[in-house]
Amino acid sequence: QKYSNDEEYIDFAKFLHTNVPLGNGGKNESFPVKLYRMLDDDFSESISWMPHGRSWRVHDPIQLEEKVLPNFFRHAKYASFMRQVNGW
Repeated sequence: QKYSNDEEYIDFAKFLHTNVPLGNGGKNESFPVKLYRMLDDDFSESISWMPHGRSWRVHDPIQLEEKVLPNFFRHAKYASFMRQVNGW
């Protein structure tokens, strides 16, 4: 696929993201870094990348709230998480 400025489209979903700097693992990381770390860990029953790798999906909001969010955020509320998602 070509764009008007003759640059080729690259689908980065096909690449492994092993060299992405993810911060220090603390709760003061930016929201996108926390979300990436959450998706990169094995929480696929609650939240995971879609097969094409360009978006993600919450599969079980209750489990996400109870088991996943407390590991990454000071809050553990699904509504607060979604408010942050919509803000980005």
